[in-house]
Amino acid sequence: MRFIEWLKDVYTEERILAVTLIIVAVALLIFTLIAYMVRAESIFTSFFAVLCGGLGIMVACYDVGKIAAWVSVCLCLVLGGVLYLLLFSALRLRKMAAERKKRRAEISRRLQYTLPDRGNGYIRERLKTALKVDDAPENEEENKVSVRLGYARALLCKVQEAPLTVAERLQTEEIGKIFTLYKGKEGWKTEELRNLNDLCATLLKLSAKYAV
Repeated sequence: MRFIEWLKDVYTEERILAVTLIIVAVALLIFTLIAYMVRAESIFTSFFAVLCGGLGIMVACYDVGKIAAWVSVCLCLVLGGVLYLLLFSALRLRKMAAERKKRRAEISRRLQYTLPDRGNGYIRERLKTALKVDDAPENEEENKVSVRLGYARALLCKVQEAPLTVAERLQTEEIGKIFTLYKGKEGWKTEELRNLNDLCATLLKLSAKYAV
């Protein structure tokens, strides 16, 4: 209260300066909102410099008391500093919230394409088309079945063009070697068919992860 009474005494004879200071304060608030909406701290900094410079020129040009002049400039600087801190904090919180939302969306996308599960009909259907294998009895050592690896090999090529990690890159190279080994094979053992299905499932996991 004592400080407010002192300010009233300072600006009793400086009403034009007081009105100018109020206009500067309102303008700073508006520019703070604009800077927040466009997410640019530099906009606030630029306008703050312009307003403070304009206030300083006014104080120098008009017959303003020394105390009132210094108080006005100091109040402008204090208000600008407080608003800048608020703007900086708000923008950082906004950025953190956006990054957190992005991470959650990425986790959700990865969980959605986790293989295999009974509810993921789309991926299970791709798995059926990636490897065409006729049903074979479990008790036969070798089975004369028809296996088509064309789709799986084409999908492997697309996956290898994605930004894979080092481990994933080695994994796809190993899958490619096995596909090459099995190319043209006619007599298939039941265990070989199971291994091939596992490879295709792994390949589809990678394709879903990188949206290939």
